[in-house]
Amino acid sequence: MSQTTASRQLIINDSLVKNRHGLASDVGADILTANTAPTFLFGGGKVATDFGGNDDGNSVTVQADGKILLGGWSNIGSSYDFALVRYNTDGSLDTSFGSNGKVTTDFGDDERGHSVAVQADGKILLGGSGSGSSNNDFALVRYNTDGSLDKSFGGDGKVTTDLGGYEEGNSVTVQADGK
Repeated sequence: MSQTTASRQLIINDSLVKNRHGLASDVGADILTANTAPTFLFGGGKVATDFGGNDDGNSVTVQADGKILLGGWSNIGSSYDFALVRYNTDGSLDTSFGSNGKVTTDFGDDERGHSVAVQADGKILLGGSGSGSSNNDFALVRYNTDGSLDKSFGGDGKVTTDLGGYEEGNSVTVQADGK
């Protein structure tokens, strides 16, 4: 059982997973016991992953199998893209996911992932914002369990929604009916 708290922390079977916002410009996570002492069973208690640019992890969740997803963005070249990494329960990168445990998704301009959620079927959602023609739009991507884009979602695995102003998605959740 896991529980998300207001401070972006997760309680998982007597352990606490806390994202490390801006850790050395890489995405990363601290793994702590319930009393906030580091657990050295998981990557020495800390793990950081470099996407090759300035990286930022914003949201963490745990899949039913115990694997940990950390979503955010990476500055690759001259723009930001959604970034998602999956760790095994021991803190190592899950090399069966994406490209050696990592995926990035480009919508065409600057995109920033803010929230990750997992559907009952194991598919992964990462929501946030993407720069449209004149402003930010809601942006959402759905990945298959292996980290590939789910082409049955929006035709290419990603959707943007422009409501005519400046939109930014900061939280994603899956309803009981799967929507």
